[in-house]
Formats: sequence, structure tokens, C-alpha cells
Amino acid sequence: MENRSDILHQLLNMGEAMLLAGAEVSRVERTLSNVGHAYGASAMNVFAITATLVVTMEFPDGERLTQSRRIIGPGTTDYRVVAAFHKLGKHCCKQTPCADELAASIKRCTEQPPDRITFFLGSIFAAAGFAVFFGGSAIDASFAALFAVVICLLQETLAPRCPNMLVFNLLCSLIAGVGTCAAVEFVEALAPGAFGASVAGANALQGASSVIHLDKILIGEVMLLIPGIFMTNAIRDMLVGDTVAGSMRFVETMLWAIALAGGFMTAIFLFDASHNVGPGLGLDWAGIATQLAAALFGAAGFAMIFHLPRKYLLAASIGGIVSWAIYLAVGFAVSGVFFPALVASAFSALYAEALARWRDIPSLLFVIPAVVPLIPGAPLYYAMSFAVASDWTQVASYALRTGQFALGIAAGMCVTWLFASLLNPRSR
Repeated sequence: MENRSDILHQLLNMGEAMLLAGAEVSRVERTLSNVGHAYGASAMNVFAITATLVVTMEFPDGERLTQSRRIIGPGTTDYRVVAAFHKLGKHCCKQTPCADELAASIKRCTEQPPDRITFFLGSIFAAAGFAVFFGGSAIDASFAALFAVVICLLQETLAPRCPNMLVFNLLCSLIAGVGTCAAVEFVEALAPGAFGASVAGANALQGASSVIHLDKILIGEVMLLIPGIFMTNAIRDMLVGDTVAGSMRFVETMLWAIALAGGFMTAIFLFDASHNVGPGLGLDWAGIATQLAAALFGAAGFAMIFHLPRKYLLAASIGGIVSWAIYLAVGFAVSGVFFPALVASAFSALYAEALARWRDIPSLLFVIPAVVPLIPGAPLYYAMSFAVASDWTQVASYALRTGQFALGIAAGMCVTWLFASLLNPRSR
């Protein structure tokens, strides 16, 4: 007879790896429950949060086994791992391999070869794309791409040495922010005529004629570091009933965002860049086309950062165009950002669900890249910038806009997933 304790231990290994790879709490709980039932459990009780995993297996003969696991570290979002465990979970439900075979399969899922080049390219595409998306020039995109590489290097070298993500976000945003401001001022000092007015002064930073826009460059960097996906997932967890897990994740991401804001605000203060609010793209055909193209690059960049399998890259990137096109279309008819963000994210989740059912993979792989253009990187940056300038009216306005975007994204995805679960209770 298979050692039930060994099987339970491997279930915890599976759940831990899925959580660290970025899988949703509900997916982890559902997968472990299904696999446990396949191994003969008459009842499964799985409780997962960001820091703890507890699993109880009850068998027909009355035996009950419980094991728990402390989840250390935030992990790295890796859609290859999530997809691999999706397949492994289905395989276990059909074949029920022995504990040793299951352990070997889990090891193969987690030992995905590093794809450093794709990670760097994805960061470059995302930072440059969103610098343009929010109204930046080609030069802004070049600066954002350069410092995206710096951020990647910091994630490789600094993150493992930091005690937690709070400290890392603070140090990384401070280094990236100071480096960007210093580099822009240095280039401007070398050739002030080539780039328009001085970048350092407040009045000059407001000049629309300047080719370098420091705010757009920094927004591209903020998009790489902002925990918008985690925050949105936290709100979604709370809306669908995972209150404890969602609340913990929300508090955690808020602390990360505060640390991120602290680093960039320090850089803004040191270089007197608090009045750097350049214009965005216009809503004419040229502006809309530019935004859609930039959304494609931004979505593709994040899909690459999350190690999405290459065969799904184009489909996930198109989702970014779809979500932003719908947001703009609804925005023309309805004022505010909450309802357009809700509708756009709902359609993005629907798009992801359709692709997931077609390709038999988790919808998570498609929905996050699709909603990335809706992540409020620009409102968060401007809230930080005006906080440095002590303009609390503007801070409140941009902070409210940031919250409305996050809530609209989460609510929109929940609407789609609610209908999907009603139509198919076993849907992913």
C-alpha cells in the first residue's frame, strides 16, 4: 500500500511550488483537493495563504492525516511552472503515480531551465512600451529600456541578499530612480539644445517641447516594479470569498507599494522633479494607434517576464490590445475609470477563459498579460510626484484613480469568472 504520509508530503511540495510560481490560491486548493481524492481520500481540507499551506486528508477507513508548510519568500512568477503543474495535476487524477514518481515529476516541473535572455528582453519591451504608452518619445523609451536592464540586474544580484521584498523594492526603486534622474540630467547637460529645455528645473520640465520626459521614463520603470498584479489578485481573492488569503496578500502588496513609492519619491525629491508632469498621448487616431501598439509590446514584455511559453506569446499579447481598445471605447461613452476598467478586464478574462479552454491550460497565463495595460502605473507615479510637492489635492485625486483602476480590474475579472464557474463548476 502506498504510504499516505509520503503522498501528503508530496502534495505540500506541489502546493508550495505552485504558490511560489504565482498560481492563485483557489487553483492551489482545487488542484491539491482533486489529486488527494485521486489517491483515495474521501475528504480533503486544503487551506492556502501566501505564507502557510495546511492540508488534511481523510480516508474511508477513518484515518486522518494533516501536514502544514511555511511558505518562505514571495517566489518568482513563472507561468511555465503553473502550466506544468496544471498538466501534472490532471495526470495524477488519471494515473496516480507512486510517491517517488510523483516527487520526480514535481522536481521536473520546478526545475525549469532559466531563460535569462527572455526575462531581460521582456523587461526591456515592457518598460519601453509603457513609456511610449503613457505619452513618451522614442528617447524616453530608450532610457526606460536601459534602466530596465539595470532593474533586471538588481533583481538578480540584490533581491537574493535582501531580507524581504519590502527592503528590495525600496532599494531597487531608489537606485533606479536616482540613476534615471542623474542620467537624464547628465545627457541634458552635454547637449541641452538637442533635447529642448532643461530637465532639472520645474518650469522646464513642464515644457511640452522637450524630447526627454523624465516622468514617462520613470513610469516605465514603475510598471516593472509596481505590485499591481498581486494587488489585483488580492482584491479578487477577497471578492470571491478567500478573505483571509486576499487580505494578507493585499496588506503585503500595499507595503511593497509604499516601499516602492519611498524609493522613487526620494529620487524625485533629490532632483527636484516633482513638477514633471508631461502630456499623454492624444485621443486622435494617431494617439490611439500608438497606444495600441505600445500595449502590444507592454503585454508581450510582461508575458516574457512571467516566462509564458513562447507558443502562447502572440495570443497573450493580443489580449493587451483588446483590453485597452475596450477601455477606450467604453471611456468615450462613460466618464471615470472604474466602469471602463471593469468592462475591459471582464472582456480580458473572457478572452483568457476562451483561450484556456481551447488550449487546455490555466486561464491565468492569458489574463494577466491582457490586463497589464490597465495597471495604474501612471496614476501611482503622479501621486508620488505630487506628494513630494505637497500638493495633497492632486495626491488624493491620483490615489483615488489608482484605487478605482485596481478595484475595476478585480471586479471585472470576478464577474467573468463567476459566470464561468456557474456554467462549469469544475472550470479553472
